Amino acid sequence: MSLSCGIVGAPNAGKSTLFKVLTSIPVEIASYPFSTVKPNTGLVPLEDERLVALAKVMGSNKTTFASFKVVDVAGLIKGASKGEGLGNQFLSQIREMEVLLHVIGEFSLNSEESELTSQVIDLAREVNLELMLADLEAVEKRISKIEKVARLGDKESKAEIDLLERIKQHLNGENPARTFIRNSAEDKILKEINLLTDKKVLYVLNRDEENINQGVPYQIKEFVERQNASLVTVSCRLELEIRELDDNEREVFKKEFDLYRDLVKEITDTCYHLLGLITFFTVKGQEARAWLVSKGTTAWEAAGKIHSDMQKGFRSVEVINWNDMVQANTLAKAREEGTARIEGKDYAVQEGDVLFVKFSS
Repeated sequence: MSLSCGIVGAPNAGKSTLFKVLTSIPVEIASYPFSTVKPNTGLVPLEDERLVALAKVMGSNKTTFASFKVVDVAGLIKGASKGEGLGNQFLSQIREMEVLLHVIGEFSLNSEESELTSQVIDLAREVNLELMLADLEAVEKRISKIEKVARLGDKESKAEIDLLERIKQHLNGENPARTFIRNSAEDKILKEINLLTDKKVLYVLNRDEENINQGVPYQIKEFVERQNASLVTVSCRLELEIRELDDNEREVFKKEFDLYRDLVKEITDTCYHLLGLITFFTVKGQEARAWLVSKGTTAWEAAGKIHSDMQKGFRSVEVINWNDMVQANTLAKAREEGTARIEGKDYAVQEGDVLFVKFSS
């Protein structure tokens, strides 16, 4: 399983530059709209020191990290929900993503701070509005599809229309679907519609290198909080320059601009937590591998992620925490120390578990 993230935002916000920073894939970076007509796609490995340590102990000569799929979607303009600027094509690409990296550019240093902040928020609102309009259209289509059955007295259809009317009112108030309070049954219905504004969002405040370390205006913080989203600040251009330097130059450059964080890790970690994911590990033959699953995934479901035959013939699973495995140095020693244990199909996989699935072929 890989994280699937779409980079969205207004034209020229820095989306393609961020894509290049995350993936190290050379792409066209142009200063005009729709230079990204066909979306660029790249995979970012989620490097994990735990897997490296585990592979060393188990004698594996191959490590396979979980991955982070990044798609650079073209800039959304006003009217995209109605097909303007190839909007339908771009919106369909967004619909396939699990997390949206919404890039908002803060570049005009000659502007008054309050004016610049307003511009940043207004551009973000324009993009969000197009997504909300597309969601409203999807909700209307759903209502049209089931309203005849509801009029005939079908209770489930009537309850669904009630839900759809409430979410429609919510969206008309320029509120994203992710801030709509719903119960588990309603959540299941909304997931089937796959609303664009119900997706997790990480706002990427893209700044000039001169103001990268300045505080974020409270208006932008409040805007992000109202959107039930997360926020990271970055200078995409500066990060790109850093990645093109050798190791020694990179350290000097980072010190000059007081940049000591790993932006790629910060973004991928945030997306990981937004989606409520955990990592488990397997060791088979010469390969040690990391897998991403949702919190609450059972051992039986995890076996299906590895291979369908494992799930079909599932008997039990031997479980050990990665650190216990590394400390024990061998699986036999872990068993002897009692840190390895046998669990059944309903066992909820935990962060950092190493799974050895027992199954009948």
